[in-house]
Amino acid sequence: MQDCPEVHDCEIYSYEVNIESQTLCLHTNSGFDEEKKIDILFTNVLAHYFEDVFTQNVISDIYEPGIKKYMEEYSNMTRKKKHYWPIPHESENDLYNILINNSYKVFYIDSSLGLHGYVIAKEIQIKESM
Repeated sequence: MQDCPEVHDCEIYSYEVNIESQTLCLHTNSGFDEEKKIDILFTNVLAHYFEDVFTQNVISDIYEPGIKKYMEEYSNMTRKKKHYWPIPHESENDLYNILINNSYKVFYIDSSLGLHGYVIAKEIQIKESM
């Protein structure tokens, strides 16, 4: 997955985290057709981190740059978190190996307004909803 052009300009009207089923779903209105609803479903979610959640949140892009890029960009943040976030590990190298060996991916969410961050999960599905 390089990027998700079909989510460009989608406005998030709600999101839902189900810890038990390890899913996170962004419920959106299409940026090009307000009647069209699009769900962006992340499965086998390990963790997520969102910033700047406003009353209006417009997605610019969702992309997957790879675990190595995540480790480079967020190593300072993960060191500051308690309990060895996002999963117990002995070192940054150990975390990298856990994520790779368990087939996790990091999906970055860029915005033109509001919510942005990332989701660590195994899969992403984009589908029209009712």
